[in-house]
Amino acid sequence: MPRKPFTTLAKPRPAPVPAMDKNYPLTHPLHDQDGNLIDNPGLGWSRRIGLIIAALLFAAIWISPPLPGLTAEGTRVAFLAVLMAALWVTEAVPIPATSLLPLVLLPLMGIMPIRQAAAPYADPIIYLFMGGFMLALAM
Repeated sequence: MPRKPFTTLAKPRPAPVPAMDKNYPLTHPLHDQDGNLIDNPGLGWSRRIGLIIAALLFAAIWISPPLPGLTAEGTRVAFLAVLMAALWVTEAVPIPATSLLPLVLLPLMGIMPIRQAAAPYADPIIYLFMGGFMLALAM
């Protein structure tokens, strides 16, 4: 009895990509001239708007008078919170970098020393969450 040849369960090949016409890259901005998908299309309009808003809020931190009912330091902290919210929503700056802004800006603005600004980052609950995220990532 002759042996049957060994066959594997191979996945079917994908269909060939049709040839691109000359106008296709012009109508689809996420493809280059050869028709290849661009993974990172660059700085989008929402990020640009976020950077403009962030620049305006950063200038407002330094030049605005105190808001009614707040001290000068309280006004600066309020503007810093709005600045961070704008950067988080638009993702103009990566979220981890945005979360470190108080650590840098609070001592620079003279609101509190670096030790006090860094104290919330060393809370035991933060380390609990960080350990849980690391375990989840390892699984």
